[in-house]
Amino acid sequence: MTKKYKNKNGFTLVEALVAVAIFSIGTTAAVVSVIQTIKLSERVKTQVVAANLAQEGIEIVRNIRDSNWKSSLSWDTNLPSGSGCVQYNRYALDPNCFGGTVLLKFDGNYYSHDGTGTDSIFTRQVSIAYFDDDFSGSAERMLVTSTVTCVTGSCSITLQENLYNWK
Repeated sequence: MTKKYKNKNGFTLVEALVAVAIFSIGTTAAVVSVIQTIKLSERVKTQVVAANLAQEGIEIVRNIRDSNWKSSLSWDTNLPSGSGCVQYNRYALDPNCFGGTVLLKFDGNYYSHDGTGTDSIFTRQVSIAYFDDDFSGSAERMLVTSTVTCVTGSCSITLQENLYNWK
């Protein structure tokens, strides 16, 4: 006795359901991966901006020191020991701005403490400490510490640099 098989065209319902389930699992995994990548890139972007703002704080202090020399002033003029705020268009450490608690404002181009623009998620505090390493009676080295934190808690960057009265 011979069996005749019918010609099967197409998929059965079970095969179609299995194919849809496999496709759904693959699509879900891809979507979750894309979402995680977007979240990670936002976190990395925030950390890069924070690191750049911390470096800018040190560079502003360096610029003030160099401008003092250019103007024939003492190297530490407008740079008192202690903590405060600095910004790109000022030539002094401002100890009255409550550095580290006031949000930096972003105007589309620059971050500043007293400019126009919208509040960012960043705060910046710059601290200066002087040291008399050669015991000459006058400080020849300043330790500049620039700390940027995010109010979201996703970042905190602290950079330090020694600046010297080498002139």
